[in-house]
Amino acid sequence: MSVTVLRHQFSKQGDQGRVTISGSIDHLAQFPTLELTSLKTLVLDLKGITGLSSTGMRDWIFWLLGLEKANPAMNLRLENLAFVILRKMGDILRHLPRNLKITSFLMAFTCEHCNHSLDQAFKASDILLADGTIAKIPEPKCPKCGHPMQEELGVDFIGLASLLRK
Repeated sequence: MSVTVLRHQFSKQGDQGRVTISGSIDHLAQFPTLELTSLKTLVLDLKGITGLSSTGMRDWIFWLLGLEKANPAMNLRLENLAFVILRKMGDILRHLPRNLKITSFLMAFTCEHCNHSLDQAFKASDILLADGTIAKIPEPKCPKCGHPMQEELGVDFIGLASLLRK
């Protein structure tokens, strides 16, 4: 049995930490052990996550809760949240650390004309309006054929609004 090693890179500057994680989060994934005691903020860059199983999601939640327990005063920020995680976030909101916020995410789009697909990055501030409501995600033009692309379904942005606030 092989172990899925999530590739990660950790950097620290003062009281700010950053972890870039890539690979598939599944039942064999091993999450990195991090030294968090002096950090005020830890940014998790998740752009490179390519897959997510239900068992992997559970283990990821436990890892996030462990980060919170190791340093309760630390702010957790999800940056470049991969679409495979984003579409599941509404299902797990009540299980996430209280100090977690989404600062940016990747949204998946597909062209119904030529079947081309792409992930496009958005900042939380791009869609969260001042009154707390969610703006419509702008649909890009297909880089292959120029037709409008459609966003993939399955993201509950209204439910995620609390995680998008600064």
